[in-house]
Amino acid sequence: MLRGDTSKDAQLQSGDAIYIPTVKTTAAVYGEVRRPAIYELKGHVTAEQLAELAGGLLPTAFHKRARIHRVGTSGFMTVLDIDLSTEKGRKTQIKSGDRLMVDAAVEQQESIVRVSGHVHHPGEFLWRDGLRISDVLTSVNRLKKEADLDFALIHREMPPVGKIEPIFVDLRALLADPKSSANIPFFPRDELIVFSNQPNRAETLEQLVEALKQQSRSGEMARVASIAGTVRSPGEYPLTQGMTLTQLIAAAGGGKEEAYTQVVELSRQDFSDVEGAVSDHRRIALADAINDPKLDPMLQPYDVVAVRTIPEFRESLSVKLQGEVRFPGTYAFKRGETLTQVLERAGGLTAMAHASAAVFTREDLREQEAKQLEDLRKRLRADLAIAGLEQANEGESVDIDDGKKTAERTRIQSSIGSIGAGSSQYS
Repeated sequence: MLRGDTSKDAQLQSGDAIYIPTVKTTAAVYGEVRRPAIYELKGHVTAEQLAELAGGLLPTAFHKRARIHRVGTSGFMTVLDIDLSTEKGRKTQIKSGDRLMVDAAVEQQESIVRVSGHVHHPGEFLWRDGLRISDVLTSVNRLKKEADLDFALIHREMPPVGKIEPIFVDLRALLADPKSSANIPFFPRDELIVFSNQPNRAETLEQLVEALKQQSRSGEMARVASIAGTVRSPGEYPLTQGMTLTQLIAAAGGGKEEAYTQVVELSRQDFSDVEGAVSDHRRIALADAINDPKLDPMLQPYDVVAVRTIPEFRESLSVKLQGEVRFPGTYAFKRGETLTQVLERAGGLTAMAHASAAVFTREDLREQEAKQLEDLRKRLRADLAIAGLEQANEGESVDIDDGKKTAERTRIQSSIGSIGAGSSQYS
């Protein structure tokens, strides 16, 4: 039946009886075979023949790892390890009641490196001895637009148990000079992560940061540092080997335009005292740290860097003048400047201006008024529904048309965010 050979089939005649005896000798096969089941054995059967009865091994089968579960002479189950890649293993005799288990190959990939993130062709590459970053990122054209050249990361799992070790990568230095120390050699199963300049970097690294925290043990601090303030991606970051203050700022995407670069604050906790941690705060001149590596402090686990905002920094402030002014338009103003001063810059009011009817509106007030109007509409609808229900319960006729008209008027009415009107004096 397995081979489709019918040459020895007997011809049936009228009145023939077919007798099928009960199963006697059986063995089971499970795991990475095509038809796992319990099979009847005829004569002497080897492990190879039993696997063939099950349709053969799957491509995912690990030939070197198979087991036979067998009832021992003591009455307890015993296990016999066999290697189906060898002649001896394939010729192992199967006994009645045996269960052959063929294991699957481990899905974990070896001898590869991965490239992920903001690149045109992410994926896996064959690892070889001496493989470096420049062999995978051969030019800047491999990177997408807006790729961050100041910070990339290698996710490395150190043998023998896969302890995670993050490694800082300076892509700018690497692309400028492939012979520099920034061209780090790969280990098997390394992953190079390239980031964009978008402000979501800390979220991308959340799983890696959590893994670093989980692998820390008593007496060993998780290699994590934090940065807050006016940087593009504040949050927690992996603390790479020898990471400095400026490298952490680069990892966070650099400072924003309003960042105060003269001085940053480094907060550090000393855990050497078992009675309690002691906090220490240092003010560091960032310009000196950038220009002189000796003044760029090396970070420790759970350090916190705070980048402040330039004092009195504000985005461009402007006001729009419309109507009866000599030169209507949008005018920038400084802090403390009054509306009268802006009007003077606009040439003052025209002869047709009605100063007492002027209206001054503000966007945040308009949004607040819109929210209040919506709340009022909801309350009116609720009051109308309650009034109608009460009147219906009392047997009275329901007449709530006036209320509906009022609610409709509040829907039509729009908010303008007016602060004041009708004043001839502006301050």
